[in-house]
Amino acid sequence: MTGNRKWGWLLVVLAVSLFIHTPALKAQSITQTIQGLVSDATGAVIPGATVSYMNLDTGVSQSVQSNATGNYTFTLVPVGNYEITCQLEGFKTNTTPNQRVETGAQVRVDFTLEIGDVTETVEVSAAAVMLQTENATVGAVVENRRIVELPLNGRNIVQLAVLVPGVQYGQRSGMATGEGGFPVPGASYSVSANGVREIHQVVSLDGVDAKDPRIHITPFVPSIEAIEEFKITTSAYNAEVGFGGGAVTNITMKSGTNELHGTLFEFLRNEALDADPYFLNFERPADQQREEQEHPQPVRLRRQRPHQEEQDVLHGRHRKPSGPQNCCLGGLVPAE
Repeated sequence: MTGNRKWGWLLVVLAVSLFIHTPALKAQSITQTIQGLVSDATGAVIPGATVSYMNLDTGVSQSVQSNATGNYTFTLVPVGNYEITCQLEGFKTNTTPNQRVETGAQVRVDFTLEIGDVTETVEVSAAAVMLQTENATVGAVVENRRIVELPLNGRNIVQLAVLVPGVQYGQRSGMATGEGGFPVPGASYSVSANGVREIHQVVSLDGVDAKDPRIHITPFVPSIEAIEEFKITTSAYNAEVGFGGGAVTNITMKSGTNELHGTLFEFLRNEALDADPYFLNFERPADQQREEQEHPQPVRLRRQRPHQEEQDVLHGRHRKPSGPQNCCLGGLVPAE
């Protein structure tokens, strides 16, 4: 017994020490990269140039030097907006002031340095939309503006996922409208891409697997107020994705910034503001109210053998909506 206690205390001390000395991980997707080539006006590569980025929201910065071939790479870059600067003695400083890094993106920013004083700055204020040449993946990013501004019936991002070409509601999201589904109607996330069922989908939340391991759907999704953006890849996946052959959804949560911010909202939904479906414009049904009644009248079951008393074993209960629909729902429950 004494030996077992000693081993138990050693395990506790080891676990505590690992917890204390383990660095904190940022709650962001970190599969993004920034890379590019540094060259001069003649096209010759420039090694040894200092390239740095700064996150405009948090102020976090990092620097690297271009290698012998003039290339540089930043790995594990959090999603956000960045200012990227390249400088070298004898050349003007080149700056890209507002570069967006989206979820799962491999951003390429090339620099062409001009001869001059390092204190002089060449600012690239706008860049043309470039063809994605870093990978062959097919998909799209649903950015924060669409998440916040587009109306969502039920406030579930699965209704935005179907905006991506080839993506439809999965069977466990109610298929047609996304308002049904399992286990909580309207709260789960499952999509099919290019005809591949949702049981083959991959869903990650800040890089962590967020699926139910039994049925491969996400039983719940965070509030849209907490989501920065999400990306859906439908085909030609990278090697880092190896859990399924369906849609790959990577959800990025919002991170903290140097400024205090938040949201306050209220949602109102009633009959006065609801639009009628097209076919109800021909004949509007009367207002309906739901009534529930319980009848204490017994349901008697007679025993098969004669000369035995009847016993009350069940009682009936039904619900009836008022209005033009006069159907009744009935059910039997055990008697008290």
